[in-house]
Amino acid sequence: MSKLAKYFSSVRKSLRYLLLLSFFSYFIIELVLRNYPPLFLNASVVADFCSRLFVSYISAFIFYFIVVHIKSERDKENINEYTGHEVYSIITSGHLFIQPLMQVEEKKVRFKYMEEQELWDLFSSINRFEKIAPLSFKNGENADWIAWFEYLKESIERSINEIMINNHILDSELIKLIMRIKECPLFKQFYLLYDESWGTDLTPINKQMLFFLKNLKRLEEYANLHLKEYKYLSSNIYKTKKIKIF
Repeated sequence: MSKLAKYFSSVRKSLRYLLLLSFFSYFIIELVLRNYPPLFLNASVVADFCSRLFVSYISAFIFYFIVVHIKSERDKENINEYTGHEVYSIITSGHLFIQPLMQVEEKKVRFKYMEEQELWDLFSSINRFEKIAPLSFKNGENADWIAWFEYLKESIERSINEIMINNHILDSELIKLIMRIKECPLFKQFYLLYDESWGTDLTPINKQMLFFLKNLKRLEEYANLHLKEYKYLSSNIYKTKKIKIF
């Protein structure tokens, strides 16, 4: 019963209000108004028409609820387990753009969303060509921060592609947030990191990263509200360690 109540509460409010109105109006006509003399000519015809109309809506709602809505909600639950994992994978990768940079100076520090000046100060203190990122290649050589960012970017794009396979059944708000991440200027302007004429720190992508983090925060707020039970990964339990790639 609790499951059915949950499914019923997820039906659009307007449809639920119409259902209640139909029930109420039908019982008023059949149990109350039928006991009084007709108020005008053909009143019984109008009453019969209204009763049939209300019964038709109630029947249509029951059919929709059992055949369409419950199946749709079950499909969403099945998809959400997979989608939630991928969404939190995006959030974790997003956190890891920043957290290892913060840990250069303080190993035990955890990720936080920064204001513009805080992010600028952090980025200006990092040499993006320095090979101290928590990533190493097969030959044992450490990666620089550019390779680390590329690694995280590919991880995010891979998760986004996996999520969008099921976009026909996803909440439109989630799709909007995911697309804002996908189309953010940060990924489109990664080429700035390779241009040494911009210096050696990370400030060339400061504003782009700030925009990305604002959208990431909105995605995280949505996930914590709707997908928290599927949270398998979190940078809150992340500990700096080397990741090996080929």
